[in-house]
Amino acid sequence: MSRKSVAFVAAMCLVFAVPMAALAAPKPKVTICHIPPGNPGNAHTITVGGKAADSHIANHGDTLGPCGEERNQPPKADAGDDVCVLFGDQVVLDGSESSDPEGEPLTYQWAVIKSPNGSSATLGDPTAESTAFNPDRLGDYVIELEVDDGELSDTDKVRVGVTMEVTLDFQVYIVAAGESEPATVTLTGPAPAGGAEVHITLLPAPDEDEEPAAASVALTENGEPVDSIVIAEGDDSADFFIIGEAPGTVTLTARIGSDFCNRDVTAEVVIADSLIEAIKVHIDEDLERLAADLERLLNLGLSQDPEFESSGLWTALGDALISLGILIDEIIDVLANR
Repeated sequence: MSRKSVAFVAAMCLVFAVPMAALAAPKPKVTICHIPPGNPGNAHTITVGGKAADSHIANHGDTLGPCGEERNQPPKADAGDDVCVLFGDQVVLDGSESSDPEGEPLTYQWAVIKSPNGSSATLGDPTAESTAFNPDRLGDYVIELEVDDGELSDTDKVRVGVTMEVTLDFQVYIVAAGESEPATVTLTGPAPAGGAEVHITLLPAPDEDEEPAAASVALTENGEPVDSIVIAEGDDSADFFIIGEAPGTVTLTARIGSDFCNRDVTAEVVIADSLIEAIKVHIDEDLERLAADLERLLNLGLSQDPEFESSGLWTALGDALISLGILIDEIIDVLANR
């Protein structure tokens, strides 16, 4: 090999030797302040490779250099406790328990992020520490609070449930098997926009010795069995039927609202074997009420006239009441055997 060729080969080796050495050398480690996702308060110093550092900074919000005592910590948002209110009540959302570790002043931003279908409810001042909220429909709302210290922010959510008071009205509480009796669901006020749905459930009496009872609930418009009654917007009541299907006692529950926020009322309904038996139960109940009223009346007479008891009126009224009960029972027995 000529001297010129040797020189050329040596030069080429030098050209490639430097890049190859650079490629072989490990990349320097980088110290960063790592902010764990979902736990920004637990920031800590770590040392990683250059590529890993780039990924941390881009994806986690990490910063170059070690974590220092002067490093800004994120604030803590607190939107308050979940609340359940009656329709028409104003809700005050309070974010005053939000805080910043360094005591920096916070800015506030409230937003309704979930609401019942058709709702257009808004917040009084969405940038205030505390703000008013007026729900416009029944159901559940979710409101988010974001607080910001000028560099970092945090969010918290509060749930607001809205319901109404409900009552049950019956013409009679005794239903003969195979017969139906009207009942009414009533709200404390007119149903808001979108109406109100009242869920109806029927549970057998807890007494295991009683024969299992059953009943169905039907809307008056079509008589079909349903498990809820819809009260139209602006109305305060709706009618339905209790249809006796088997003898026994059931507990009827009318509930309005969600699992989180609701109001309900219960009432017992007796399903008798027959119409005659139902009438007899009604009469027995009426006689019991009459006897209680007479007892109060007689006690009043005794308190005002010491000679009232010796007049014989007490005994006469008691005997008359017993005779009336016996007579009614005999009439019912005759009708039942015809």
